[in-house]
Amino acid sequence: MSAEVQMPQIHVIGKLREIPLVECAYNRSTDVYNKMKESNYLLTWTLQSAEGASMTALGAVAPVANKFQQPIQVVDDTICKGIDVLQKKVPIVKEPPSQIIETAKTKVTELSASTVGQVHTIANKSWKKANEVLSSTHYGNVALSGFDSASNTADHYIDYYLPADEEEVKCSSTS
Repeated sequence: MSAEVQMPQIHVIGKLREIPLVECAYNRSTDVYNKMKESNYLLTWTLQSAEGASMTALGAVAPVANKFQQPIQVVDDTICKGIDVLQKKVPIVKEPPSQIIETAKTKVTELSASTVGQVHTIANKSWKKANEVLSSTHYGNVALSGFDSASNTADHYIDYYLPADEEEVKCSSTS
């Protein structure tokens, strides 16, 4: 079988490889395949045999595939158009993977910073309002007084039953 068998032209593979993320994945998988293939004689022989069998099968299937050239071309064109639409609607797929990761990190950082800022604002307003209510009413003042008294009593008993050790005394005297 010296003559090379001609298969129907399929453009979708080239179109997919124009997408940087797909190209990166393809290159990495090819590198891994080649490293595995070179790692061991038995594995080299097995994979070369599989490649040879694939080429033989391709030669056997080519005449049938050529008979279906027209439907294969329609499917290929449809998928290529779908990829074009995807690239127009989601332009980030044209970016290199490193840029996609960096963009995602930036968006997450911006979103989390905004959320954290909103949470702090709400918390500060809540504390401020709670303090206003506590200090502006008779019952609030009584509650604060009781809390201060209970806190002082708790501190007294903690100091009495759990005295500071030497290291804590040294640290508190130096600061």
